[in-house]
Amino acid sequence: MADPIREYEAVPVGDSILRSRRATDALEDIVSSARDLATKIPATIGRAIEKAVQAGEHALLVKVDDDTLRKIEMLVRADVARTRPEALVFLATEGIKSQQALFDRIEAKEAEIERLKSELRNISPAI
Repeated sequence: MADPIREYEAVPVGDSILRSRRATDALEDIVSSARDLATKIPATIGRAIEKAVQAGEHALLVKVDDDTLRKIEMLVRADVARTRPEALVFLATEGIKSQQALFDRIEAKEAEIERLKSELRNISPAI
């Protein structure tokens, strides 16, 4: 039985023999690619935060619990957000995106309530 962890594997091609890279080299390539991706994630999130902050037209004063504050400050320390307000905007924006189905259901119920109110106004005598 052949040793699976040979330094090189001989692969015959025509009259010559090619030597393929070791499996560990392929693994090192994968790890390197993962590291590259990990270094790009903060920049990508940072651009999303900047976009959300720039689009903002309303200021809110909010109170958060200790755990939420720690998470917000973690984003700032990791340079994912420049400031705590930017981190909070990012979290709110991402939370809304992840709960879109809930917002769709609420919007549908609100429309139904408005329709029912309109119906009631049309059947009630004028006061």
